[in-house]
Parts: sequence; structure tokens; C-alpha cells
Amino acid sequence: MLGLPRSVRGRLTVWYSVMLCLPLVAFAVVSYLTFSRTLTSRTDGFLNDALTVFGNELLVERRQIPAPEEAIRTTVREVRFQDLEIVVLSEEGGVVASSPRGPDRVSPLPPIIIEALRAGGGREGAWISTVAGPGGEYRVRTHSLR
Repeated sequence: MLGLPRSVRGRLTVWYSVMLCLPLVAFAVVSYLTFSRTLTSRTDGFLNDALTVFGNELLVERRQIPAPEEAIRTTVREVRFQDLEIVVLSEEGGVVASSPRGPDRVSPLPPIIIEALRAGGGREGAWISTVAGPGGEYRVRTHSLR
């Protein structure tokens, strides 16, 4: 049967070990949660900034190119962010344009991400969520543009 040691030295050793372990575990949990929230917050901020840049560039292209779909395709080709995919969907949910795939990204965007974009695109205002895909988790942000 497992129990406390019989000697005072053994009991003190167990007591001090527990008393040292609890604050360390608590510190590790708090640190992890804080880091996770900070990372998510910074990712969301980056996505918001990227969407703002994309929207501004789209306005510039729209002034130069009269056809809306061609302006969207040109903007998606020109505006590139590392580790960020831009997908523009039509009101019907079809893909109008998506970021060009570089040599390091040979697989197309997973269909589950396109479905998440379609689901979020029907909502008013901005929508942001984490979606589990085949290559890991993706942070997806949608925003309706008119």
C-alpha cells in the first residue's frame, strides 16, 4: 500500500516536494494561458491589419479597373502576406480569387477552410474563428465587402 513514509525526514521531503510542485505547476498553467491569449490576440490583429491593407488596395485597383472581378483578381495576385491566404468569395459562395500558391505550398486550400469562409461570409460584420484542418488549425477571418 502506498502511503506516507514513516520517518519524519521522509514526510518532510514529501511535504516540501508537494509545496514546491504546486506553485510551479500553477505558474506553468498561467504562463501557457497568457501566452496562448496573447498569440491569438496578435494573430487577430495581424489579420485585421492585413484585411485593411487588402481593402485599401482593392479600392485603388477598383478605380483603375472597371470590372470588379478583374480588380479583385489583380489585388489578390499583388497583395501577398507570408503564411496568409486570401480567398474572395462571391455572394453565391463561389471562389472569385485566391492567393497564388507558392512552391512551398503545393496543396490547395483545404475544402474545410472554404466551407468555414462560406459559413462566416453570410454573417453581418466581421467573423473570426479557429478551424481544424488536415494540416493543423487555421485562423479564419471573414468580412463582407460591397
